[in-house]
Amino acid sequence: FYFSEQVRAAFYAASPYRWNVIGWMDDLRKMTKKDLIAFYKRFYVPNNAVAVYVGDLNPEEIIRLAEKYFGPIPSGEDIEPIRTTEPPQYSQKRMYGEGPGAPNFSLWFHIPPDGHPDIPALELLASILSGETGRMTKSLVQEKDLATRATAMSRAQWYAGAFTFAVMPKTQKGINPEDLEKDVWEEIEKIKKDGVTAEELQKAKNKTEASFVRGLESPMFLAMRIGRAELNRGWRSLVADLDLMKQVTFEDIQRVASKYFVKNNSLVAVYSRGQGK
Repeated sequence: FYFSEQVRAAFYAASPYRWNVIGWMDDLRKMTKKDLIAFYKRFYVPNNAVAVYVGDLNPEEIIRLAEKYFGPIPSGEDIEPIRTTEPPQYSQKRMYGEGPGAPNFSLWFHIPPDGHPDIPALELLASILSGETGRMTKSLVQEKDLATRATAMSRAQWYAGAFTFAVMPKTQKGINPEDLEKDVWEEIEKIKKDGVTAEELQKAKNKTEASFVRGLESPMFLAMRIGRAELNRGWRSLVADLDLMKQVTFEDIQRVASKYFVKNNSLVAVYSRGQGK
């Protein structure tokens, strides 16, 4: 956990994402009751909130109840958006750590924020690479027998995104985390050179759409998805993003891999078994 904190802080040079949600432990130790109250009064206000109601409801009654219970709560000051954006990275970063946790290797790449035209292709690429039948598992776990787990994840956030590869080495065979770097890059270069197959792309699209549709079956999950979307780019983005995903081509997959998966845009993190300091 501590190493992961350091990796995130190193990956983001300027973005607020370099901090954990609750802050650093030193911040928490110095936190006062006055600080907590000020934070609550600043952010937990009606003009900074979205209310989502899901179910067989009477709209007029919902509005009446909302006005009754939430109407008297005064609005706060408008929250100023974050000014600082993540600058381009011009050289590869590397981090090494050791501790009692499970050894692992991860490779991070900067990608655009949520809503960028390249995001649907990057998310489909993560789907193609991950899972029990994904490329990473087939190659590193099943064929080469170098790892016990290998995944890829595309995370498009509001201000800046990250695409990460994470692999756990098969230590019982004497494989060390740093031994996996070459093999991960080989999988990346295959995508950049040869792209993906028609079957892989369609499977990823089907999986993404199926996951979206299944999520609509749960009232709570539906409310959460609508709420998150409305806080970012608006609830209509849920449907718009699904349509954009369906339009992704083989060329798009190959293009985004070549554009973002370059060494000068990456951070290598190697965590080994040891006592640390």
